[in-house]
Amino acid sequence: MMEWLAEIFINGVLTLLAELSNVGLRKSLRAPPDTDPLSDALVGAALGFVLGLASVYFFPVLALRMPVWQWLNALLSPLAAGVLIVLWRSRALLNSTNLAQPSSRVALFQAFVVGLVFNLSRLLFGH
Repeated sequence: MMEWLAEIFINGVLTLLAELSNVGLRKSLRAPPDTDPLSDALVGAALGFVLGLASVYFFPVLALRMPVWQWLNALLSPLAAGVLIVLWRSRALLNSTNLAQPSSRVALFQAFVVGLVFNLSRLLFGH
């Protein structure tokens, strides 16, 4: 159980890192925030894949050994990370005057894509 909680924590932190790098990329390109949810999901998928490969490089052994737990982790931890992103974005929206934030469903979907690609790349390339 502790391994699964650790995987959820790692997934949440790396999904938040992908979200922050996406925000930084948009600011550096002077692009309006979240104008195209599909392109944000594709960028998130690419970042999730890169972060998944990087995590396999540093942590090649998967914490969860049973395949059932690995697949449950691959599906449920992106949902938990998505909820964290939605909460983070709603808090950021309360603290800013920028009202061009995406809806909660779009943010949850984007975070789910990042987490799912991250977990699937770990499942595919990890031991």
